Amino acid sequence: MKKILITSATAILLLFSTLSCSKILDKEPPAMYEMDVLLTTEGMRALLNGAYSIMSGSGYYGQLLYLYEAAKGPDFFVRPTEAGANLRDEARYTHTERTNRNARSLWETIYRAIRNLTVIIENIDEVQGETEELRRILGEAYFLRGLCYFDLMRLFAYPPIFSIPGHERYHEQFRWGVPVITTVSKGSDLLERTVRRETADSTYRFIIENFELAYQFLEGRPLVPGRVNSATVKALLIRTYLYLENWLRVVNLGEEWITKYGSRYAMIPYESWQTTYYTPFNSESIWEFNYTATENLGGSSLNFWVRRPTWNEPGSERDGKVSRNEGHNKLGLTWGATTRGRDFLEFYPNDVRRYLICEMGIEGLPDYMTVRKYVGNPTHSVHNIPVVRLPEIYLSMAEAYANMGAVAQAAHYLSMVSQPRRRATVSVASATDVLNERRRELILEGHTYWDHFRTARNITSRQVIESINHTSINFGTITSRHYRVVYAIPLSELDANVAIRDQQNPGYGPWNPAIGQDDD
Repeated sequence: MKKILITSATAILLLFSTLSCSKILDKEPPAMYEMDVLLTTEGMRALLNGAYSIMSGSGYYGQLLYLYEAAKGPDFFVRPTEAGANLRDEARYTHTERTNRNARSLWETIYRAIRNLTVIIENIDEVQGETEELRRILGEAYFLRGLCYFDLMRLFAYPPIFSIPGHERYHEQFRWGVPVITTVSKGSDLLERTVRRETADSTYRFIIENFELAYQFLEGRPLVPGRVNSATVKALLIRTYLYLENWLRVVNLGEEWITKYGSRYAMIPYESWQTTYYTPFNSESIWEFNYTATENLGGSSLNFWVRRPTWNEPGSERDGKVSRNEGHNKLGLTWGATTRGRDFLEFYPNDVRRYLICEMGIEGLPDYMTVRKYVGNPTHSVHNIPVVRLPEIYLSMAEAYANMGAVAQAAHYLSMVSQPRRRATVSVASATDVLNERRRELILEGHTYWDHFRTARNITSRQVIESINHTSINFGTITSRHYRVVYAIPLSELDANVAIRDQQNPGYGPWNPAIGQDDD
């Protein structure tokens, strides 16, 4: 029986996830798998479901990815609790490989998912099974692999405005993307370690290639809640081209998306938003990770980590006040200036999103507020995690049109969001107007920090909260070693991968053969 042996000491060379394959393979150790078992429809499905499980876990979309973005952005502060130590370093841009475990955790987790997906893509042609089901599995695998690399680029690489030649702030030191693993053997050969970081340009082209292949396999298939579909794929292509500042491509894809899928989705009406914005698979949801009362992240869920449960009763005196003494309340809204999180949400008196503001429940500190972006049902930790929603499509269109100088079209798409949220129709819209609306609409959904970074929009007026200085960032001076605006390539990867040791990110010291990574 044909077998595949996987040996590794580094993230790119990670073992198959035991979560992904234990039920179908029931085999220990997990590094050795019988390919005759994997090369079935059930085996491919198990690997795909394993990738979904990895990505929805607390080490990725289930918590850490969105917390990282919130900590580094301008809208939230991190309280000085023991569990929040890593995020405090991120809020101050002082994280290092030696003091922050989040970088290694995300690197390993994302490449673990990539391994599952690459095995599917590399081997599915050998599987005898129902053709349409295998095409669906392959399409989802291509999409998830593209998304994994897109997220790696946000965490470990500089955005295109800095990293791709021809863009406004390009500099050679920012040119690197991430290692791209296209075959299992490329990531498994310890004797021929030549897996270097691709350029950012090359990595983004690979991401787009994966999304486009995914679309070919998923187009025309039913749009099933909780599963990746062709509408999801095109939405992430739009996001990718937005990062690349390819405004014409954003507009063309966006118009295509609205023509083909727009009738399937709808903005939640102003009158019902307070009681429905958080419900699973609502009319705005294009794709989200699903959790249930029996399969959820418990105390590791995003909602549990951010806040304590509140009364959610619009119009009641107790609405927004803490209802139970559980949850961690570690992430609060900044306040006290028009550029800070709470003040941004409160900027328009009739903005329904003001409803998100709720108590953190810190005794003696009534100014400490957070957001109830996620509302658990039936318990605090049972809530879905949105990845892409209809408002993002409209706002991407508005941003692209604004940057093309088509202010009327930009205003039209901005109004598609502003009207149902704050009963305001916009007549003229600039790119700044759109980014401000994105900040309100997509708060705690993993966008605000990267929106600032990808547009070189400075993060200012940060606060000192409980003696923690949340650093302001001028993206025109990020060549300074003080500004660690992306994660370091993990020490574990540099130790194991000779080829990558001269490709560490700016702001971190060179790899030292005596002691490994030398953070300074």
